[in-house]
Formats: sequence, structure tokens, C-alpha cells
Amino acid sequence: MRIGVGLDGLQTLSRDILTAVLAAEPDFQIVRVLPTDGDPVARHALDALVLAIVATGFTEVEEALLAAHPRLRLVGIESDGRTALLMQLRPHREKLTDFSPQALIELLRLGTPGRGALN
Repeated sequence: MRIGVGLDGLQTLSRDILTAVLAAEPDFQIVRVLPTDGDPVARHALDALVLAIVATGFTEVEEALLAAHPRLRLVGIESDGRTALLMQLRPHREKLTDFSPQALIELLRLGTPGRGALN
């Protein structure tokens, strides 16, 4: 099974290096994402999208893309090429001890009892 990896917004040198590294892996299919692609994840059946980000992280555009494609892995690479940020949605399961009606209310209202609001 091939893993579709899109490269988007990277500087030429970074893109060339990543393309060479990833293309050497037989199970990766590398796609250069273009601004005209619209929804690159749907268009190219991507499993992961590697893109350039600023130090503040992902924008609302990338977050919306992840919301539309919850199985997508977003990897943002900062301009130094040495720092990256991974964003993915993952199911979360936690055993809640000392569960009570009040704990249920807190869970529904705020998130995990004793841990604050849901993000």
C-alpha cells in the first residue's frame, strides 16, 4: 500500500531534499501540491501533507483541511528546516475512576473531570 505524501509551500532546496529522501522509500508516493489544486488531499488521495510554516504554527486553512480530512497527518516544517510540528486527530480513550452523576455533568460541561475544558 502506497502512502501519499504532498509537499506544499516549501522552499526549492527543502522540497528537493525532501523529495529525494522520501522518493527513496518504496512505499511513498510524492506529490507536489500546487496552489491551483483546490483540496489537495482529495485530489491526490494524500495521507500526509508536508508544508512550510512560520514559528506560530498552522493557520486556520490547515486546521480546516485537517477537520475536513481527519485521517490526514500535517507536518509543518519551520524555515530553519530543523523544527517541525505534527498535527493529527487521534481518538482519545481514558478510564475515569470514581465516576458519579456529578462527574458526568462535569464531563459533559467541561471535558474530562478534573482536567478542564475540552479543546
